[in-house]
Amino acid sequence: MQATQVVSLTLLWALAVSAQSIGSGKCPQPPVEQNFDPVRYMGRWHEIMKVPAPFQKGECSQATYTLSDGIVLVRNDELLADGTINSIEGTAKIVDPSEPAKLEVSFFENAPPSPYWVLNTDHDNYTLVYSCTDVEIFHAEFIWIMSRSRTLPKETVSELLDILKSHGINSDALIETDQTPELCSVGTERMQATQVMSLTLLWALAVSAQSIGSGKCPQPPVEQNFDPVRYMGRWHEIMKVPASFQKGECSQATYTLSDGIVLVLNEELLADGTISSIEGTAKIVDPSEPAKLEVSFFEDARPGPYWVLTTDHDNYTLVYSCTDAEIFHVEFAWILSRSRTLPKETVSELLDILKSHGINSDALIETDQTPELCSVMS
Repeated sequence: MQATQVVSLTLLWALAVSAQSIGSGKCPQPPVEQNFDPVRYMGRWHEIMKVPAPFQKGECSQATYTLSDGIVLVRNDELLADGTINSIEGTAKIVDPSEPAKLEVSFFENAPPSPYWVLNTDHDNYTLVYSCTDVEIFHAEFIWIMSRSRTLPKETVSELLDILKSHGINSDALIETDQTPELCSVGTERMQATQVMSLTLLWALAVSAQSIGSGKCPQPPVEQNFDPVRYMGRWHEIMKVPASFQKGECSQATYTLSDGIVLVLNEELLADGTISSIEGTAKIVDPSEPAKLEVSFFEDARPGPYWVLTTDHDNYTLVYSCTDAEIFHVEFAWILSRSRTLPKETVSELLDILKSHGINSDALIETDQTPELCSVMS
């Protein structure tokens, strides 16, 4: 077993996304535009490409910046499928005058500002905006390519994507925004202030693979008859919410009770045939709710919640974890089994439990536990 960057079944703090760009570790620190001119930057920018969020449902997205008494007034608009235009307003400011291309954007009174870094711009045609937020041991990246017009030459887009890649920033998550004239001809006079996600609101995410949403975590009930002693032993992962650095299959977790602390060993089989593992500890926070545990894998990171929603101890368990991160929350869920298989009826019932509590079950994918592949796992 080799301790490497394998995600455990219960390591909730690191994510990766097919739509959003979320990764482990701290945010990168790419250089920003050295010739940034805030005054020239003002005006309207049209979104050409973006890292999407599920509540940014529209197209024709645009941002309008207006300088007022040293504060940048921000208005973001998008056209929804029903023909209405939704908008959100906020403010931006330069934090350090020596680095004017590093701004902070605020949209909600109770939420901390979000970084808005201009990595590259010529002020008159294009801009490349980057934002990264550290959340414990993972970071959430957002990126926008914007233009003064509704189009941008492919060569320019390619150059901007190359800039991202040169700084080790994942550009694969970006998708094109529809800016066709026929679709986007709606006048700005029709814009209505409603609940739209702005181009620079970085605190709310959602995923096709991970389940990340706005607002606080739900509070589903947990297993009332949870027995920590019976729960110990090996569990095989049947379904999971994936992460990009959980690359393997045949994933399994082994729990051992020692002096009131649960020792955790998570393992997976990588594509090259090696088995990677990570060790941690878990503990019951409140003895009156033993099915709510906290799991720790790294010394400097806060523990992650590990809630057993339902289990019969002998065959299956449904584990849920949710972490609040300002105005969004990160959900993970696992279906585990004592064996490498679980009846489809049982899996269906467990997914129904998630749905009944308003938890997104669509993000779960199956883990390969075929005997031929997993025979090397002890």
